[in-house]
Amino acid sequence: MAAVSKTQSTVFNLLEDHGFERCSWTAVNASFVTTHAYTGKYSAKLSSAGGNAYVTTSASVTSGQAYTLSAYFTGGDNAKLQVLDASGTVIAESDPVQTPGTTGTDWSRGVVTFIPETSTVTVKLLAPSGNGTIYADAVQLEVGRTPNRYNMLENSDFSNGLTHYTTSDLESDDKVITGSNPSHPEAFSAKVFRFEGNPEKIKSICQTITVNGKKGDSYSFGGWVRTEAPAYVEGYNSNDEINLISHRLVISFSCLQLFITSGIFIIRSQHRELSPC
Repeated sequence: MAAVSKTQSTVFNLLEDHGFERCSWTAVNASFVTTHAYTGKYSAKLSSAGGNAYVTTSASVTSGQAYTLSAYFTGGDNAKLQVLDASGTVIAESDPVQTPGTTGTDWSRGVVTFIPETSTVTVKLLAPSGNGTIYADAVQLEVGRTPNRYNMLENSDFSNGLTHYTTSDLESDDKVITGSNPSHPEAFSAKVFRFEGNPEKIKSICQTITVNGKKGDSYSFGGWVRTEAPAYVEGYNSNDEINLISHRLVISFSCLQLFITSGIFIIRSQHRELSPC
């Protein structure tokens, strides 16, 4: 474990299937392929020789809030990110993305910031006609005016309940709730997952992430945790000082496949009782 700098931002990626692993985006002159990928197995292949090529998906947003949309590209030049309102009008567009280097090895990130006036927008990755084949991957929609590191998880703040998670050994009181503790970071969704400790069970919620890398690559994950009970250990001394505060946990991995559980962190609740944040 290592401490995390307080200057780093906690990022919630607001898009579904942002790595194209389920191939769920609408595609025009485009397909989802395993030829190249920035991370994971799939990318979107935009074939613009015969006209504009693009993929789109919708996202829920808050009117008046600033957002940043980003994605990684390789292959041909001049890809763009666009944001459209409910009427199909483009409300924001990135500069053309230049992708020097080797296709599939060298990736460039395109970025655009926007402030919507509606509660739903369409995000679009576009290869304008005549720009050859461009591959896109690792799309992120986040709150704020700055692009942060790509968050590979979906529904990492539990705003959609346990969508994209599998569970093990949970009981009726282990569930997503609305947290109200004053230590809960204000910038986060109010939704948290609550484990009720049971020393006879090993509880977990899991999300499997597909990664694309090589030996020696480093991945990290972290999460915010609050607990009202110390871990049970043999010979525990009840006079031990326990600090009941929120903690930021980060673990680095060097592996070819990464399995991340419990939001953006791992929690195993044997000998541990977790309260709502």
